Amino acid sequence: MRVFIGIGFDENTKRYLKDIQRMVKNEAKSGNFTHYHNFHLTLRYIGEVNEKTLNQLKKILDITARQTSPFFLKIGDISMFRKGNGFIVWSKIISEVNALNNLYKKLESILQTIGIDKEIRPYTPHITLGKKIRFVENVFSRNINPYTGIIHVESIILYLSHRVDGILTYTPLHIVKLKNKH
Repeated sequence: MRVFIGIGFDENTKRYLKDIQRMVKNEAKSGNFTHYHNFHLTLRYIGEVNEKTLNQLKKILDITARQTSPFFLKIGDISMFRKGNGFIVWSKIISEVNALNNLYKKLESILQTIGIDKEIRPYTPHITLGKKIRFVENVFSRNINPYTGIIHVESIILYLSHRVDGILTYTPLHIVKLKNKH
């Protein structure tokens, strides 16, 4: 089974992301757009695991959550980069990025204890809106209204990435509340 660790969003955040995604779609000829229920912030992609590793990952989330206080995030501007014949379009994460980076570093450190190699690329927190997007004018030109809501990060989630009736679906396998109080 293919898994990753991430942060889920409330309905207000997902509606905002869907509205932004709709604007991108209006200027696109084609693309693969993130499903509403799949909006999330990836902390760490793991990949294929067996049952033993899955149980170890659940314990790692429990340990990490006990060492981490809840924090807040905000969504920033959208960005894009060319990949192949299209673009990947994503939203930046702003505010309390230090708390997010600390959470990421804790996970990285503990994951190494069960043989999961440290990520080589630097962590760039973002929310993917779509992939393989081809624009009518070869660029997205709309101004985006900033998101005024706040994302309350109160838990971390171990997700299963799989297909349900042919649709890519991210199913929470293990949700753990952040607990550390300073």
